[in-house]
Amino acid sequence: MSTFDDLPNEIIICLFEYLKVEDKFHSFFDCNQRLRQLVKRYSTYSRYGLTGDIKRFSTLHSWYKHLNYVDEDNIFYMIPMAGEQARYGFDPCITDYRGIHWHFFTNNPEIIADPRIGEIVSKYSITLNPCFYPQASSLRINAPGLKDFTYRHYPAQFGILSKECFGEFDSQSMGRLYFRNDTIMTQLEFISKNEQKRLKTTIIKSADCIWKDLQNLEDVNILKIKYHE
Repeated sequence: MSTFDDLPNEIIICLFEYLKVEDKFHSFFDCNQRLRQLVKRYSTYSRYGLTGDIKRFSTLHSWYKHLNYVDEDNIFYMIPMAGEQARYGFDPCITDYRGIHWHFFTNNPEIIADPRIGEIVSKYSITLNPCFYPQASSLRINAPGLKDFTYRHYPAQFGILSKECFGEFDSQSMGRLYFRNDTIMTQLEFISKNEQKRLKTTIIKSADCIWKDLQNLEDVNILKIKYHE
């Protein structure tokens, strides 16, 4: 009589294609060394799920409203864990406690119980700004740090905006001008759309690197990654 473990790797890998990542880790990771290695090697996170986690995080405590364009003020870390990231301690609003989701946090990665995982996470920090929210509206002309941010990353748009704002790019009074000037609106919308794409690409690259490094830790089950109590 044959058992599941008698199946060749090729068939097991084909069966894995019908399973969610969390199901593979839950059902096979602790069976034996061979299945553990197959789970590690042939499991990857869902980019569609990552997009949902980005949107969820942006609404936790309305994070996107608290961010600015000063890079050093907006450094975040990310880690895949079991269950959705809690909204609030008193009202977590979690609907999926079992699936693998990406959690974002500003704390030092040392809060992760396994120091090896904390070291991996610390290597791939991400710098966010208000545009990381997938449904963010156009930029505000007087957003903190936007003038310097645009100067460094969008010099062509900076020149146009400086001219249209009469050299007072970040002036509080420019908020009203924004609504009356099509040129200003066009430039800010260009920056906003490009930043959304750039930030999503940055997050995906960090997620890819973190996942790959976690695969190299053969004894780490993604479902069992924890924070310190």
